Amino acid sequence: MPDCIVTNHSQCSLTEYSIISDDNSLPNGLELNKYCIDNDDNTIYKGTTSAASGACEIAYGNSNRDEGILVFDITKSNVTTIVNPSNTTISSDSPTYVLFDCSYEDCLPTYGYIHFADDNKLFLCNSFGSTEVESVTDCNSSTLGQVKYDDANDFQICILDSGTVDGDGNISYTYSFKPVGNYGHYLIDANAGDATGTSKVTFAGEEYSSKRIIKTQTNVVAFSMKSNLKI
Repeated sequence: MPDCIVTNHSQCSLTEYSIISDDNSLPNGLELNKYCIDNDDNTIYKGTTSAASGACEIAYGNSNRDEGILVFDITKSNVTTIVNPSNTTISSDSPTYVLFDCSYEDCLPTYGYIHFADDNKLFLCNSFGSTEVESVTDCNSSTLGQVKYDDANDFQICILDSGTVDGDGNISYTYSFKPVGNYGHYLIDANAGDATGTSKVTFAGEEYSSKRIIKTQTNVVAFSMKSNLKI
Protein backbone atom coordinates (compact mmCIF):
# COMPACT_ATOMS: atom_id res chain seq x y z
CA MET A 1 0.00 0.00 0.00
CA PRO A 2 1.33 3.49 -0.79
CA ASP A 3 2.88 5.35 2.12
CA CYS A 4 1.68 8.91 2.63
CA ILE A 5 2.51 12.04 4.56
CA VAL A 6 -0.53 13.46 6.36
CA THR A 7 -1.12 17.02 7.50
CA ASN A 8 -3.83 17.80 10.08
CA HIS A 9 -5.50 14.45 9.33
CA SER A 10 -6.98 16.05 6.21
CA GLN A 11 -4.23 16.40 3.55
CA CYS A 12 -2.51 13.33 2.15
CA SER A 13 0.45 13.29 -0.23
CA LEU A 14 2.15 10.10 -1.40
CA THR A 15 5.80 9.79 -0.44
CA GLU A 16 8.37 9.85 -3.20
CA TYR A 17 9.06 6.11 -3.18
CA SER A 18 5.30 5.35 -3.35
CA ILE A 19 4.90 7.06 -6.73
CA ILE A 20 5.71 4.85 -9.71
CA SER A 21 5.61 7.07 -12.78
CA ASP A 22 7.92 8.81 -15.24
CA ASP A 23 5.52 11.73 -15.47
CA ASN A 24 6.70 14.29 -12.92
CA SER A 25 3.70 16.47 -13.67
CA LEU A 26 1.27 14.03 -12.04
CA PRO A 27 -0.12 15.24 -8.69
CA ASN A 28 1.09 13.28 -5.69
CA GLY A 29 -2.06 13.75 -3.64
CA LEU A 30 -4.35 10.86 -2.78
CA GLU A 31 -7.05 10.15 -5.38
CA LEU A 32 -10.77 10.03 -4.63
CA ASN A 33 -11.81 6.81 -2.87
CA LYS A 34 -8.25 5.46 -2.94
CA TYR A 35 -6.18 4.55 0.13
CA CYS A 36 -2.75 5.10 1.64
CA ILE A 37 -1.18 4.43 5.03
CA ASP A 38 0.59 6.76 7.40
CA ASN A 39 3.21 4.39 8.83
CA ASP A 40 4.04 6.82 11.62
CA ASP A 41 0.78 6.02 13.39
CA ASN A 42 -0.48 2.93 11.49
CA THR A 43 -3.55 4.76 10.19
CA ILE A 44 -5.16 4.22 6.77
CA TYR A 45 -6.54 7.28 4.94
CA LYS A 46 -9.04 7.62 2.12
CA GLY A 47 -9.01 10.31 -0.59
CA THR A 48 -12.12 12.50 -0.52
CA THR A 49 -11.77 14.64 -3.66
CA SER A 50 -8.98 14.58 -6.26
CA ALA A 51 -5.26 13.92 -6.36
CA ALA A 52 -4.69 17.58 -7.22
CA SER A 53 -6.20 18.70 -3.90
CA GLY A 54 -4.94 15.81 -1.77
CA ALA A 55 -7.93 16.07 0.57
CA CYS A 56 -8.36 12.95 2.72
CA GLU A 57 -9.90 11.55 5.87
CA ILE A 58 -9.17 8.76 8.32
CA ALA A 59 -10.67 5.50 7.08
CA TYR A 60 -9.28 2.88 9.46
CA GLY A 61 -7.01 2.71 12.49
CA ASN A 62 -8.64 5.37 14.64
CA SER A 63 -11.18 3.19 16.44
CA ASN A 64 -10.93 1.55 19.86
CA ARG A 65 -12.70 -1.55 18.51
CA ASP A 66 -11.79 -4.43 16.19
CA GLU A 67 -12.38 -3.25 12.62
CA GLY A 68 -11.48 -6.63 11.14
CA ILE A 69 -9.20 -7.85 8.37
CA LEU A 70 -9.21 -5.53 5.35
CA VAL A 71 -8.33 -6.55 1.79
CA PHE A 72 -6.73 -3.98 -0.54
CA ASP A 73 -6.00 -4.27 -4.25
CA ILE A 74 -2.63 -2.68 -5.05
CA THR A 75 -2.33 -4.05 -8.62
CA LYS A 76 -2.23 -0.60 -10.21
CA SER A 77 0.64 1.76 -9.37
CA ASN A 78 -0.25 4.53 -6.92
CA VAL A 79 -3.88 3.34 -6.76
CA THR A 80 -5.12 1.28 -3.84
CA THR A 81 -8.75 0.20 -3.56
CA ILE A 82 -10.56 -1.75 -0.86
CA VAL A 83 -12.00 -5.12 -1.82
CA ASN A 84 -14.88 -7.24 -0.53
CA PRO A 85 -13.96 -10.74 -1.76
CA SER A 86 -17.47 -12.09 -1.13
CA ASN A 87 -18.93 -10.05 -3.99
CA THR A 88 -15.94 -8.80 -6.04
CA THR A 89 -14.49 -10.33 -9.18
CA ILE A 90 -10.72 -10.60 -9.53
CA SER A 91 -9.27 -7.39 -10.93
CA SER A 92 -6.77 -8.72 -13.48
CA ASP A 93 -4.84 -11.76 -14.70
CA SER A 94 -2.06 -11.04 -12.17
CA PRO A 95 -3.61 -9.17 -9.25
CA THR A 96 -1.75 -8.11 -6.12
CA TYR A 97 -3.61 -8.02 -2.83
CA VAL A 98 -2.50 -7.07 0.68
CA LEU A 99 -4.14 -7.67 4.06
CA PHE A 100 -4.31 -5.36 7.06
CA ASP A 101 -5.52 -6.22 10.54
CA CYS A 102 -7.12 -3.03 11.87
CA SER A 103 -8.01 -3.08 15.54
CA TYR A 104 -7.70 -0.87 18.59
CA GLU A 105 -6.25 2.19 16.86
CA ASP A 106 -3.72 0.32 14.71
CA CYS A 107 -3.65 -1.06 11.16
CA LEU A 108 -0.89 -3.65 10.81
CA PRO A 109 0.02 -5.65 7.68
CA THR A 110 -0.73 -9.34 8.05
CA TYR A 111 -0.84 -12.47 5.95
CA GLY A 112 -3.39 -15.15 5.23
CA TYR A 113 -5.86 -16.38 2.62
CA ILE A 114 -8.59 -14.73 0.54
CA HIS A 115 -11.38 -16.63 -1.20
CA PHE A 116 -13.06 -14.83 -4.10
CA ALA A 117 -16.54 -16.34 -4.15
CA ASP A 118 -17.60 -15.11 -7.60
CA ASP A 119 -14.50 -16.58 -9.25
CA ASN A 120 -14.16 -19.46 -6.76
CA LYS A 121 -10.42 -18.85 -6.48
CA LEU A 122 -8.09 -18.81 -3.50
CA PHE A 123 -5.20 -16.38 -2.97
CA LEU A 124 -2.37 -16.55 -0.48
CA CYS A 125 -1.14 -13.17 0.79
CA ASN A 126 2.14 -12.75 2.66
CA SER A 127 5.18 -10.50 2.79
CA PHE A 128 6.08 -11.49 -0.79
CA GLY A 129 2.76 -10.42 -2.32
CA SER A 130 -0.21 -12.55 -3.35
CA THR A 131 -0.40 -15.79 -5.29
CA GLU A 132 -3.27 -17.94 -6.49
CA VAL A 133 -3.14 -21.33 -4.76
CA GLU A 134 -5.12 -24.56 -4.64
CA SER A 135 -7.14 -25.47 -1.57
CA VAL A 136 -6.21 -28.47 0.57
CA THR A 137 -8.45 -31.52 0.59
CA ASP A 138 -7.57 -33.20 3.91
CA CYS A 139 -7.51 -31.82 7.45
CA ASN A 140 -4.74 -33.28 9.65
CA SER A 141 -1.67 -32.25 11.62
CA SER A 142 0.23 -31.35 8.44
CA THR A 143 -2.54 -29.08 7.07
CA LEU A 144 -3.39 -27.36 10.37
CA GLY A 145 -4.33 -23.73 9.72
CA GLN A 146 -4.75 -24.22 5.97
CA VAL A 147 -7.95 -23.64 4.06
CA LYS A 148 -10.19 -25.16 1.41
CA TYR A 149 -13.33 -24.42 -0.54
CA ASP A 150 -15.64 -27.16 -1.74
CA ASP A 151 -18.04 -27.64 -4.63
CA ALA A 152 -20.67 -25.63 -2.76
CA ASN A 153 -18.20 -22.72 -2.60
CA ASP A 154 -17.94 -23.02 1.19
CA PHE A 155 -14.73 -21.59 2.65
CA GLN A 156 -13.29 -23.61 5.57
CA ILE A 157 -10.21 -23.73 7.79
CA CYS A 158 -8.51 -26.82 9.25
CA ILE A 159 -8.30 -26.68 13.05
CA LEU A 160 -7.44 -28.93 15.99
CA ASP A 161 -10.90 -30.00 17.16
CA SER A 162 -10.25 -32.15 20.23
CA GLY A 163 -7.81 -34.39 22.08
CA THR A 164 -8.39 -37.75 23.77
CA VAL A 165 -6.22 -39.42 26.41
CA ASP A 166 -6.21 -43.23 26.59
CA GLY A 167 -5.52 -45.40 29.64
CA ASP A 168 -1.78 -45.29 29.04
CA GLY A 169 -1.68 -41.51 28.92
CA ASN A 170 -1.28 -41.30 25.16
CA ILE A 171 -3.05 -38.40 23.48
CA SER A 172 -4.74 -38.64 20.11
CA TYR A 173 -6.01 -35.57 18.29
CA THR A 174 -8.94 -34.96 15.99
CA TYR A 175 -8.74 -32.34 13.26
CA SER A 176 -11.67 -30.95 11.30
CA PHE A 177 -12.66 -28.24 8.86
CA LYS A 178 -14.68 -25.35 10.29
CA PRO A 179 -16.59 -22.76 8.24
CA VAL A 180 -14.93 -19.38 7.89
CA GLY A 181 -17.33 -16.73 9.17
CA ASN A 182 -17.35 -13.20 10.50
CA TYR A 183 -15.15 -12.41 13.52
CA GLY A 184 -14.13 -15.94 14.43
CA HIS A 185 -10.89 -16.55 16.31
CA TYR A 186 -8.84 -19.74 16.50
CA LEU A 187 -5.71 -20.55 18.50
CA ILE A 188 -3.25 -22.50 16.36
CA ASP A 189 -0.53 -24.26 18.35
CA ALA A 190 2.29 -25.63 16.23
CA ASN A 191 3.41 -27.92 19.07
CA ALA A 192 0.04 -29.43 19.97
CA GLY A 193 0.62 -33.15 20.24
CA ASP A 194 4.39 -32.83 20.00
CA ALA A 195 6.23 -33.45 23.26
CA THR A 196 9.53 -32.22 21.80
CA GLY A 197 8.19 -28.72 21.19
CA THR A 198 10.00 -28.47 17.87
CA SER A 199 7.11 -28.75 15.40
CA LYS A 200 6.36 -26.07 12.86
CA VAL A 201 3.19 -25.19 11.01
CA THR A 202 3.03 -23.51 7.61
CA PHE A 203 0.40 -20.80 7.28
CA ALA A 204 0.12 -18.58 4.21
CA GLY A 205 3.51 -19.73 2.99
CA GLU A 206 5.44 -18.91 6.18
CA GLU A 207 6.53 -21.27 8.97
CA TYR A 208 5.99 -20.59 12.64
CA SER A 209 6.61 -22.61 15.79
CA SER A 210 4.59 -20.77 18.43
CA LYS A 211 0.97 -20.27 19.37
CA ARG A 212 -0.78 -17.85 17.06
CA ILE A 213 -4.28 -16.44 16.89
CA ILE A 214 -5.99 -16.63 13.52
CA LYS A 215 -8.85 -14.26 12.80
CA THR A 216 -11.59 -15.09 10.32
CA GLN A 217 -14.34 -13.20 8.58
CA THR A 218 -16.36 -13.83 5.45
CA ASN A 219 -13.93 -15.10 2.77
CA VAL A 220 -10.78 -14.07 4.69
CA VAL A 221 -8.47 -15.91 7.11
CA ALA A 222 -5.41 -14.11 8.52
CA PHE A 223 -3.16 -13.78 11.53
CA SER A 224 -4.51 -11.46 14.20
CA MET A 225 -1.49 -9.20 14.49
CA LYS A 226 -2.63 -7.13 17.47
CA SER A 227 -3.55 -10.17 19.57
CA ASN A 228 -0.44 -12.10 18.58
CA LEU A 229 1.76 -9.34 19.95
CA LYS A 230 0.56 -10.35 23.41
CA ILE A 231 1.09 -14.13 23.17
